[in-house]
Amino acid sequence: MTSRRFLRVLIPGVLIVSAVLVIRLLADDPTINQDGLTFAGEELARALDRPGDGPGMRVIRSFTDPGGVPCRAFLGEAVSGIACRKDAGWHLRVARSGIDVSDPAAVAHAERALLRSAEQMEVQ
Repeated sequence: MTSRRFLRVLIPGVLIVSAVLVIRLLADDPTINQDGLTFAGEELARALDRPGDGPGMRVIRSFTDPGGVPCRAFLGEAVSGIACRKDAGWHLRVARSGIDVSDPAAVAHAERALLRSAEQMEVQ
């Protein structure tokens, strides 16, 4: 392969990979870090403010912690966990990898684990 031919193949490939990386970096991250804490990103926060079954996310339990703070356990494709209201946002006290919400076994496993954690955090 000549060097010109190699460059004709290499340059478009590099441009495509670069474009994909830029898009991923600019995409709405489900979480943000602030002062060493993990908070729900904008889209996740909206879903937690209005619990219900949205695309790719489902609140499985709403409860209050011992300090009277409202919390929600949720399952999502991007992230799953337990978030509690803190100031103007939702602090993720428990964060797990997202799950395939169309996989009943994965949903059942993650739901059991999060509900156990929620019970331990809930007002007794």
